[in-house]
Amino acid sequence: MFDIRLQCTGVATGLVIGQDLDTESGFKIAFERADNRIAAYAKSSTGDSYISHIPLTFIGDSTYIVSLTINNDFCLLYINVIITLSNSVYNNNNN
Repeated sequence: MFDIRLQCTGVATGLVIGQDLDTESGFKIAFERADNRIAAYAKSSTGDSYISHIPLTFIGDSTYIVSLTINNDFCLLYINVIITLSNSVYNNNNN
């Protein structure tokens, strides 16, 4: 579990998991304040492909308690102890 402080500065904030540096692939979770959402993307050498999102209205300069659980090919993201995003994250060179 960790804290993320999101400010109104427009700075991009997110997480990359299961990244393979050789193929530049992985899974990205982006906190998109401008779009009021948390979005999931598949990363590749050619760019990010949108997978899904959940709406989240960000409140001012706030700190959020974030917990990320990965079990095999499934990812659960909790914000302030409430489940917010769940996605399949397929095997990426055993990462």
